[in-house]
Amino acid sequence: MLQKGDFKLQKIEKFVKKLSTFVDENSLVTNPYKSEICRYNFLNYLQHLKKNKIDIMFIGEVPSHRGYLLTGIPFTDEIQ
Repeated sequence: MLQKGDFKLQKIEKFVKKLSTFVDENSLVTNPYKSEICRYNFLNYLQHLKKNKIDIMFIGEVPSHRGYLLTGIPFTDEIQ
């Protein structure tokens, strides 16, 4: 995964870890990044974007429960 000394990839890892600690005291939202598999998938997704020098990333307000909550990556779909 991370190469020693790759500061930007370390920042991505720190960002994903921080996301996982978010708690909604009113229980109005779910934090999928509390799930280890969702954190792992999202971290790999972001690292892939960085390593492949992707310039554009879509960010959605309400990602699908069929992708986001299952995988940690927004806008995917699993056959159910």
